[in-house]
Order: sequence, then C-alpha cells, then structure tokens
Amino acid sequence: MSTSSGFTLIELMVTIALAAILMALAAPSFSATIASNRLSAQTSDLITSLNAARSESIRRGRRVTVCKSGDGSSCATEGDWSTGWIAFEDKDSDAVVDEKETVLLVHQTGENLTMVKGTTNVSSYVSFTPDGRAKLINGSTQSGTLRVCSKSSALGDARRARNVTVNPVGRIESSVISSTVTCPAAT
Repeated sequence: MSTSSGFTLIELMVTIALAAILMALAAPSFSATIASNRLSAQTSDLITSLNAARSESIRRGRRVTVCKSGDGSSCATEGDWSTGWIAFEDKDSDAVVDEKETVLLVHQTGENLTMVKGTTNVSSYVSFTPDGRAKLINGSTQSGTLRVCSKSSALGDARRARNVTVNPVGRIESSVISSTVTCPAAT
C-alpha cells in the first residue's frame, strides 16, 4: 500500500480562516501606516520645494516665488495648496508667472488625500529674495505656517497634521503637532 502525503480539506480551510483573521486584524494598522507615510511625503515634498526655491533665489541673485497652482503653469487665486505648487523666477516681483519668467519647479499632487492651508502671510505664496529671506511682494518680511493635514480616518486627530513654518530669515522648519488640531473631517 502506498501512502500519500498532503493536506485534508478541513486542514486547508482552517489555515485559510486563520490567515483571513490575521489579515483582518492587520488591515487597520496598515491603513494608518499608509496614511502617515502619505502625510510625511507631502510634508517633505513641500519642505524640499521651499528649500529649493530659497537656494535658487540665492544662486540666481533674483527673487524666486513658490505659489499654489492647480495647472502647473500659473499661480492659483482660489483654494489651497493641496492640488500642487510651482516655483518660478519672479523677475518683476509680483507673485504672478509672466511670459518671460521661468517656472523652475512643478509639484502636482494628483490625489486628494491631504489638505495644505497657509496662514495669512503664506496663504497664496512664499517668496524668497536674493539674500534668501522670505519677503512679501510689498517688501515686508514674510513668515507663516503651512499646515499639512491628512484626510484619512485611519489616523487619530493627534497624528493627522504637520506644520511647515517659514520664518522671516527664510528658514523652513517642520513640526509634528501632538495635540488635537483643526483639520478637515476625516474620510
């Protein structure tokens, strides 16, 4: 007589049921990790773009402006920074992309998973002068905070936001907000 080795149908079904239970337990944790990574990536992209614009303003000896943009070629006047932003050489210091001004950087998010809103001084643009300082178009110093918020319900309120702060000397700093913050409703 020959014996065959293998799994019985009952053993196979028990194994599949245990695997399904383990995956169901791991899914919420995995969703939170994905949402947290998206939030960190969006924050990092914004910081990188602002630092690149500051470096370019110093290197070129000209004002470089970063503004919110939905189309990747002009500054948006409505909405927030969530759809994307551009950096351009602002030769006439008006925070508007004109014909002879070069767009240096385009960042479009394509996803509606985060929200980016700025305080009054940085709600539409951040502009760096040739000395690397952040200044408004009227010449006064520019400082403010851009808040990056996750729209995911997988993250608790205490983990859903990051602040990107622009100080008057042009330095960009980020911070994790550890308390309940004002962000859009989780979806």
